[in-house]
Amino acid sequence: MEATQKICPRCGLKYSWMERRRSNGREYYYAVHVEGSKRRKCYLGPREYENVSRLHYDVALTFKGLLERGRAVDYLESLLIALKRDVMRERLSREDAKRLMPLAKELVERLELLLKSKEGGEEDVLSRFPPPSR
Repeated sequence: MEATQKICPRCGLKYSWMERRRSNGREYYYAVHVEGSKRRKCYLGPREYENVSRLHYDVALTFKGLLERGRAVDYLESLLIALKRDVMRERLSREDAKRLMPLAKELVERLELLLKSKEGGEEDVLSRFPPPSR
């Protein structure tokens, strides 16, 4: 059985390993490509995007780098806290509430199915859902 190929998100070519470097107290990621005796690195970005994150302080978002696991859950958690605050202060419009309701319901249903599948040992329960809508 062949191992999963590692594809560089920057250039689309195979890479040999990921490298993390520190500079001025910040961490940066690189994909290292080895071609014969030559090495080439593709820059994949910082661990956290400090400058961009400062512009989103009102929703407490800290944008994370490409390789940070769990970043979508962290983003969603921050946004849910901000939305809850807006709802409590009656600053969320009816139109926005209408847009969010179907997405929130679908997410809750999928999470409930995921939890049931993990508890009951049922592996394929999520395949009953169509792909997420956009």
